[in-house]
Amino acid sequence: QLRAETEVEQARFKERLNVSRMFELDRGKSPVGLVRARTPFVGRRQQLDWLERCLAETLAGNPRVVLIQGEAGIGKTRLLKELRSIVLRRGMQVCYGRCYEDLTLPYLPFVESFLAYLEQVPEAVQRTLGPDLELINGLLRRTETAAPLASTALSTQPSQDTLRLFLAVSRVLIKLARQQPLLLIIDDLHWTDRPSLDLLSHIVFAVAEAALREPVPLFLVGTYRPVGPEERLARAIARLQREDICQSWELPGFTEPEVTEFIQSLGLTRPSHQLVTTLSEAMQGNPLFIQETLHQLVKSDALRERAGQVVTTLAASDLWLPEQITAAVTSRLHTLSDDCRKVLTLAALLGERFSLQILKAVSGVGEEELLDWLEEGIRQHQLLSEGHLFQFAHPLIRQVFCSGLSVVRRQRLHHQIAQTLERLYAPNLEDHILEIAHHLVSAGPAAEAGKLVPYARRAGDQAVRASAWEEAARYYEAALAADELPQQLSAPERAELHYRAGFARYRDLDAGPCLAHYEKAIEAYQLTGDVRGLARALMERTRALSTIASVSIGTLLDLQPLADVLNKLRDAEPRLCGRGWATMATAYWMARQPDRAEEVAQRALELGHRLQDDTLCAQSSCELGLAQMQSLRPKEALENYQSALVYARRVDDPSLQGWPLQRLPLVLTLLGRLDEAETLARQTCEAAHESQDWSHYSLALAVLETVAVAKGDFAAAESYAQRAMVMVHRSHYPWGGLIALSALACTRSLRGAWSAAEDALNMLVAPGRVFAEPGPAVQVIAQGYHQLLQAHSQPPEAMREQLTETPWQATDHAHPDIFSLASFCALAEVGDLVADPRMAERSYRALSLAAERGVMFSPLWLFLLPRVLGVAATLNHWWDDAEAHFQAAIDIATRVGARPELGRSYLDYARLLAARGGESDRHHAIELGEQAHSLFTALDMPPFCQRAAHLIQALQ
Repeated sequence: QLRAETEVEQARFKERLNVSRMFELDRGKSPVGLVRARTPFVGRRQQLDWLERCLAETLAGNPRVVLIQGEAGIGKTRLLKELRSIVLRRGMQVCYGRCYEDLTLPYLPFVESFLAYLEQVPEAVQRTLGPDLELINGLLRRTETAAPLASTALSTQPSQDTLRLFLAVSRVLIKLARQQPLLLIIDDLHWTDRPSLDLLSHIVFAVAEAALREPVPLFLVGTYRPVGPEERLARAIARLQREDICQSWELPGFTEPEVTEFIQSLGLTRPSHQLVTTLSEAMQGNPLFIQETLHQLVKSDALRERAGQVVTTLAASDLWLPEQITAAVTSRLHTLSDDCRKVLTLAALLGERFSLQILKAVSGVGEEELLDWLEEGIRQHQLLSEGHLFQFAHPLIRQVFCSGLSVVRRQRLHHQIAQTLERLYAPNLEDHILEIAHHLVSAGPAAEAGKLVPYARRAGDQAVRASAWEEAARYYEAALAADELPQQLSAPERAELHYRAGFARYRDLDAGPCLAHYEKAIEAYQLTGDVRGLARALMERTRALSTIASVSIGTLLDLQPLADVLNKLRDAEPRLCGRGWATMATAYWMARQPDRAEEVAQRALELGHRLQDDTLCAQSSCELGLAQMQSLRPKEALENYQSALVYARRVDDPSLQGWPLQRLPLVLTLLGRLDEAETLARQTCEAAHESQDWSHYSLALAVLETVAVAKGDFAAAESYAQRAMVMVHRSHYPWGGLIALSALACTRSLRGAWSAAEDALNMLVAPGRVFAEPGPAVQVIAQGYHQLLQAHSQPPEAMREQLTETPWQATDHAHPDIFSLASFCALAEVGDLVADPRMAERSYRALSLAAERGVMFSPLWLFLLPRVLGVAATLNHWWDDAEAHFQAAIDIATRVGARPELGRSYLDYARLLAARGGESDRHHAIELGEQAHSLFTALDMPPFCQRAAHLIQALQ
């Protein structure tokens, strides 16, 4: 009945969200359905991995008990549903029971789950359970027929019967688990009755004792909401945790990337960074609360679309709070006096922390009286006292106080606070611009535009100087919104505000609002005839499209408007022209036109030298290195990146230093200088974390993952990949994701986890996961990797029948770039696996050119080029060339510690010698095969272990 009611409510929710014109963005677009009735499982990878490890231990005969705590709506039941699916695929039996708030029947969760299971047990097994089964049926069925809402206390049953029941249930449960591994779930333990809790405790103790004698493959999972330490459940859990088989942990709210994925799963495919952070902050990552709040945002028409991404017009503090949040907090507020509640409501509008001095000035209440009420709040656990400041005990408490006011009342109080602060801080107003502007913006129509606009502009400028990008954008946008009716700003001033808001959104990694502001700035600069402003706006829009907007690889942006404006400014604004040319180089790099990119970057660098402009020299040197890295000239790229770093350090600009720093490790990886790449990538991670530059952080983590793959540290590679993808989702910067997911698929393929490798590639090409639209180039790269996985995992005959030329169209030219290099390597390996010399011959020429330029390893999917060249040469019977390549590969892999590629070089060299067929070749091949097998065993690479073993056996 509860499941049916839930589905009906979900259907109503969906219907409300699809009501005609309820979710209409920019007033000109058709309604967009937002919430689906059933959403896919989102996130929780860390928790599922941990549960799967417990499951593996259970299947090995070691029982496990896991107690999961979490707030209402946090996703405990949804996690258990996913665990249930995993367990059923493993061939285990599942028993599910739950406790109910309004039903206090004793043993109800066991009646609901265990008794139903017993009825399905075959008669032959039932007979082995003997009198225990009869006792359980008798006592539990007697309970089942009791009055529905009656509370049957434990004392109503004789203690002897209770003990007999507990012993019987424990014995039967252990016997059944030994017959077939069993998962027992008890959901919502916070509503459990005392008899059920006592039975649960007895089962845990009995299973722990039985497992000391014989294996007991039983996995017991319970969930509950937070309870006070004095409650019966808390005391029971404390006792259970003393058992070695029992562990407990708290299920957290969604991280920002998980919130993004969850919103997308509801049907809102392109949420902005601003919408995600606003919901995350207000709802603490609770999925149910996020879903309910989205409904309210739709219903109140508080969502807008900007450049294809959806934003909210409300701040986190103004969001509607679901009743599930407010009920618990509000019930505690009734214990406060009326005066205390009034003071704390006013204090809540001041912010998370406030001083007695400010509260006194705003409230007009005497200091002693105020202290009495604040101390009452401390006694009731609503406030904390930190020196001269007070702070709310939890952000939700403050939000509940604020939400208790009407919108009009709240806005008037914010205006009153702003006026008070303005008088109080009149002697040093500049130091408090941000504070006053916050309250003026929050006052909405209660604040006059003539005062709000200048305050918001100055606050935005201060936030920019503090690198508080989201806050800066909000103030600039507030100034623009307040100016719409009274027109306090001139057209040039509005254009400049749109430009600054776009730049702040760009630095906040929010592509949709960023591009929308740049478009309005461009339009305004064109109307006012401001050529310099137009050039800046066009340049920054190009930069945003080339980085955070995830334009598809191979797409050339329309650069003509920017080129035309730069030509007009060539003599008047040379520095601006140089920056514009450097930005155009990025766009050409995106379009896979490295020659054009190098040409304009070189022009910008020459101008920077002539002007002695270190900033321009740093930017153009970096772009020049990027073009050279793309065309696989790593030594030249390395020199230019090092020069860019020198220029950037002269300027002392951490952001500018970040660009060459994040790319240098990748160049060093290409050159095979793995230790240097790892050291520098770690330094880049530290610098990026300190500056909160998540795009640079994602790329540095992806390089660390690549190095870990090269060295055979597959566990570290998986960890780096997970962290890199968190940063990719946070920054919307796709290049770290392209490398991280390709390297992750490579890692899994080396260990024979073919389906898991496919999962990584599917994520790479899924729209909105890494690239907004992956585009043909990424699709071709991923499709080529898919065929490599199939060639590894399928018989050669079956693979030949389905092999097509389509994935390799990007490799037809003889000059590979950084995107296609791994595809050429994959082409050679597929040719080897299906015995097609033509495929290997085609890649041989391209890879030879890259190797001549100093490239040792491919990025993305990791290959050692000399080894792959040896494979291609062997397939074409170029014996001497192949032997030279393998000897070089072994030398390089040994020197840099690339153990997986060293093992593969041994194996492939042994295959060459076996194919060549000389008597001395056979003995040498066996020796190499044994070396390969030893390495593969140590690295846990099962497919390659098998191939080495088969080769050795054949040779012997």
